[in-house]
Amino acid sequence: MQNSKKGSKKAIPVYNNRNCGQNLSDFDNSKSPFLKNYGIDKLAITLDFGTGFAYPKGETPKNWGKSENTHQKTKEVHTKYFRNEQNYNATIEEFRGTDYLKISFNPSKKWHDYLLTTDPNLIADQLIEIEKELKEDRVELDYEKAKISRLDIAKNIKLEHPLPHYHNTFDSYQGKRQIKKVHHDSRYWGNGQHQYIVYNKSQEAFDRNVEIPYGISRGELRILTQDKVESVFGNNSLGNIISMEEPYVEKYNDYIRNTIFRENQYHQLSMDFGEVHNMYNTIYKEFGNKAFNVFMKSLGIIHLLEQPNGLNNLILVLKEFHIERTARRHIAELNALANIYKTTIVQDKSFITLNNEIKEKLIIKPNYLIAV
Repeated sequence: MQNSKKGSKKAIPVYNNRNCGQNLSDFDNSKSPFLKNYGIDKLAITLDFGTGFAYPKGETPKNWGKSENTHQKTKEVHTKYFRNEQNYNATIEEFRGTDYLKISFNPSKKWHDYLLTTDPNLIADQLIEIEKELKEDRVELDYEKAKISRLDIAKNIKLEHPLPHYHNTFDSYQGKRQIKKVHHDSRYWGNGQHQYIVYNKSQEAFDRNVEIPYGISRGELRILTQDKVESVFGNNSLGNIISMEEPYVEKYNDYIRNTIFRENQYHQLSMDFGEVHNMYNTIYKEFGNKAFNVFMKSLGIIHLLEQPNGLNNLILVLKEFHIERTARRHIAELNALANIYKTTIVQDKSFITLNNEIKEKLIIKPNYLIAV
């Protein structure tokens, strides 16, 4: 295996170009341009034994813990070594006959409780520090061979209302090929490859006895596998990806626009037989023989709800083309139909306002920094 230090320099292209005169122990995170309200929340890398890392196989590395589990059927003993530190976690375990080392950390946690970074220099510094610590344990690394196995990109936001106030808005986002889960102060869309979650960051920090300003929420894209990282970025090499910066923003924005908000999908309305049956049954119970006409109108409302300002634009058109009494009757009918689907569409435009706020604030804008 290559010399660990040499491997690090090759694997981290910014290593030789970074400002080596910067004393990171004196780092002032309150003034740094490198910490923002968007960036990497978690980075996990994987290295293969013999090429990406080396250690005294069969021995517990110095400063590491050890656990053993016996498979109930095969009776094989599965050994796992682990080192859990404040700024990173590392594990070594066998999978399909090969040992793997996995290291995970939050690149900004050392500097701030909730601000984030995409700065290659800060990421490289932490990787080098981890490398030095593990070398003392006789665990040698070659970052040139490291693959990214998980990458979380997040954005901190301040909403006008508590998260539960946006439940109906979140209900309208049907993530593409994803399971949707609802909790009191969080929303989740995801599968085994990738996830997106919106949650109460201030409450989550409070639960960990960490004090941060009140009212901070976070939108977080989690890319959970090496294959998905490669699919999103074109490769999963540690050195290639951490040398990027703005591509994180591009990939995050593309994901929530096309997978969560589905901005390119407005013209599509896909319903299976069960969904059509349930919808028609609900309408029939309410409207009887008028169900067919109401059903057809409802399809139009569903389509309008998927578009920013769709329903509001129709209300404006109704007011323009009809006398006031007729317009009020049609608007009342729209609201009555919308209530069937438990969607908050009212004449004060609350749904439209909340929807626009969510879409505006979850999108990352470069150099975005809010006073929180």
